[in-house]
Amino acid sequence: MNRSHNFSAGPAVLPFEVLQKAQEELLDYRGTGSSLIELSHRGPEYTEVDPNRPITSLPGPGRKKR
Repeated sequence: MNRSHNFSAGPAVLPFEVLQKAQEELLDYRGTGSSLIELSHRGPEYTEVDPNRPITSLPGPGRKKR
C-alpha cells in the first residue's frame, strides 16, 4: 500500500498499526460485538473514553496516579 506523507500543521500520518486497530474496533469495540458509536452513552465502554467526563485527578509533581 502506498502511504502519503503529511507535512501540514497538526496531526501527522498515523502509524499503519494504529489505523488497523481503529478499523477493527470501529466494527467490534473491545469484543462487545458492537461499534463504540452504537453503544449506549451511559454504558461503561463509552464513559471510559468520553472526553467530557469529569476529571477526577490530575497528574503532576507530588501527586500519585490513581
